[in-house]
Amino acid sequence: MPTLTVTHAPTMDFFEEHAVPPQEQVPAVVRNIHRRLTSHITVDARLQIDVLRLAEEQPADVVLTLLHCAPTCDRFAVEVMKSLLFQLRCDNEVMAMERKHGWDGLLCAQTQHYAMALLAREMRSVLIPVCSRIALHLLRLLSLEDPRWDLPFLAFLVEILDCLDLTKCGGSVLKVVSRYLRSECRDRNCLALRGLMVLSRDLWMARRMCCLSRSLLELLGDADGDVVFMTLNVFMNMLHNKNIRVSSTTAPKLAEALLVLFDNDDRQVQLLSIQLFCKVMELVVDEGKKPLEKIVNKSLYPLLLHCNDENQCVANASRKTLHCSAKFLNRADLEQLLKEQPMKIEKSNLQENRSQAAELLRQENPQKPLQEAAIRFIAFSVSFPDSPSSLYTQKSYNPNIDAFCKNTEDLNEID
Repeated sequence: MPTLTVTHAPTMDFFEEHAVPPQEQVPAVVRNIHRRLTSHITVDARLQIDVLRLAEEQPADVVLTLLHCAPTCDRFAVEVMKSLLFQLRCDNEVMAMERKHGWDGLLCAQTQHYAMALLAREMRSVLIPVCSRIALHLLRLLSLEDPRWDLPFLAFLVEILDCLDLTKCGGSVLKVVSRYLRSECRDRNCLALRGLMVLSRDLWMARRMCCLSRSLLELLGDADGDVVFMTLNVFMNMLHNKNIRVSSTTAPKLAEALLVLFDNDDRQVQLLSIQLFCKVMELVVDEGKKPLEKIVNKSLYPLLLHCNDENQCVANASRKTLHCSAKFLNRADLEQLLKEQPMKIEKSNLQENRSQAAELLRQENPQKPLQEAAIRFIAFSVSFPDSPSSLYTQKSYNPNIDAFCKNTEDLNEID
């Protein structure tokens, strides 16, 4: 955009000689109008008409100039944006912004980025070519070291990322978004994650995002449930790409972080963490399988409990991941046990303490077959995996689960 100076700034006489100025002079004209409107107490009606005439002919340039030159989002900028949208026959979009208090939100610094995101969503449904051009301009501004209005700019850009040709500008987008992923500002973090959720759906971009795995891993431990949910989505989108494998160093760290989330209060986080755990087992590189075994063993007990979760999606995902775990550990005996028993066991019926589990086994109960199946599974599969005398670590042992449980008087004897 040309820099506005007293010498080069067009005067309002320009409109009297021509219908509208040529495109290269639009930024200077709009800057001039903005300066004159903001310096007068009473707004000249002719200036408003001039803005409308200019906006009708060159809407994109007028919008971009306003975003660039206005020191704040004032009444002037909002009213001109409304006029621009009306000229583009976007009456419904203007009224939608009005109903959702979007125009008022633009005038408040604390809510400006929310309102900008809303405006982008309303615009992109009918003005994709314009949004694409605006997105490219915002991308250039956000590539600067310290851009003005970076938070509302980022909010607008994230909403219209899919209007861009990522094969041409994907690298620049990823550079900008990853920079804000490391920001100390929570709003910028969340916007960056939302951007990565969009980018990770593109197979080519997903491969380029592998370098962010360390930063994303750290976010899985965040206290904000929304941040964790979006991070899980990014990982899941990336691992839908069959060409992406989980490295031997990332796999155990990611699996450990996911294991903690199995009992998260947020059902969506819980479901995604279980599904992603299964993906990690499927896509880990060969040299990463051995370090992952210990963590997979730890997952068996919580997965067993969630097989009877009241949320059917969580229950189904737990069963699938439990089967995947048995296959990963090369445990044909566990796979057979899972096929034979439905494993619908209430959490209250299972105890982590082995003596309580032994007592439960001896009790007469209508659900005794289910209890026995659960205790066989836990005792044989997950009890103290670090112990050298644990049955499943004895490679020479040929397991016969029924005989094992029948001959066991007290499960406390298993060290």
